[in-house]
Amino acid sequence: MLMSGSPDCSIDRTFIYQFNIQPIIKKTSTTNKTYRNPIFLAKEYKKMINLGEAKNQAELARIKGISRARVT
Repeated sequence: MLMSGSPDCSIDRTFIYQFNIQPIIKKTSTTNKTYRNPIFLAKEYKKMINLGEAKNQAELARIKGISRARVT
């Protein structure tokens, strides 16, 4: 009689694992961000203040939705 650790040696104790690993797909940006010329922006901001569309740089920043430091 052959003993192999299991009381019933006729049972097959082989396990099969199957892993399905999906590759990570990075989304590419379809729109490239464009930047405006900072000199042109500065002139535009100065013109808005001179015409009275904004009374100061802080108000101009609120109108444009940017920080006061960026306006400066």
